[in-house]
Amino acid sequence: MSSFANEEQARQPKPGAPGKSAESQFSLGPPTVEDKEEVLSPELEAKLAQMELEEAEAHGHSHNGQPCHGHGHGHGGHPEIDFPEEKRDAVHGFLTTLITRLGDESLATELQTACKTSDTAEGRVPIVQGVLTGIYDTLWIETVEPENTSGAEARLVNALEVFVNGQQDAEMLKAYRAFRSAEETLFLETVHGKEQYEALKKKEDEIEAYATSMQKEYEAIAKEGPKGIQKLNELAKLLIPKVQLFQDKMEAMSPEEREKYGPTMSLEEIGPMIQFRTVQGILGQLAGGGAHGHSHGGKPCGGHGHSH
Repeated sequence: MSSFANEEQARQPKPGAPGKSAESQFSLGPPTVEDKEEVLSPELEAKLAQMELEEAEAHGHSHNGQPCHGHGHGHGGHPEIDFPEEKRDAVHGFLTTLITRLGDESLATELQTACKTSDTAEGRVPIVQGVLTGIYDTLWIETVEPENTSGAEARLVNALEVFVNGQQDAEMLKAYRAFRSAEETLFLETVHGKEQYEALKKKEDEIEAYATSMQKEYEAIAKEGPKGIQKLNELAKLLIPKVQLFQDKMEAMSPEEREKYGPTMSLEEIGPMIQFRTVQGILGQLAGGGAHGHSHGGKPCGGHGHSH
């Protein structure tokens, strides 16, 4: 889940969690868009490159053509994945065990206690991250790979590349999505507090519905062929100044101000960003993944670690 209100906070990583962006990194079947012509205008290319760089700087790394496992999508080629197929059931068991563990009230209490040392959401992020990473790493060693030294998150990504992207394992994908959903709920309730989280969730549901409607509208335009692609590029150019104004406004706020702003933000304020990201995703797919090349229902790919 990505709180649009808090792009900076949204970039704070959970333990390498792709979160909802799982659907863009791990999915069944090939892309449905087959037109690989260059469809991005120079203006849009430049803006997307700028936004990609800002996002990379915000969560402390650049992609350089490598998968950003901390936010759920690859950027360019990566080496052949090596993961033993006989570990499939163990990986699935790891995910189902964590789904139960993340919903356990005792873990919620443990995290709340650990977070008492911080008065801000920003300060609570690394605390929750550290606890969850420790749980994941320990469970992975106990149940999947006793010899593992690279961490559960990195090996889980490798496993999903093999079982989901490679073997089209729908059961594994379902378990992975359920795991990330449980993680996300616990993470955000702990970091923001339950009341604030519920307000943010309500706002996100509103935004998601709007993003879905924009996705359908712009996909219909894209199907018009070259004429539709031109329309989308022109729309994106018109949106860029509005998106910049929104980004400037967010950057001028303190983390605390952004957190309070989230639940009260109107669609009129966030709308241009949603529209731009949706156009970005569609044109990126048509261009064969160029200039980011994926969409999150029109939502910002804000580092995906998502306080989402």
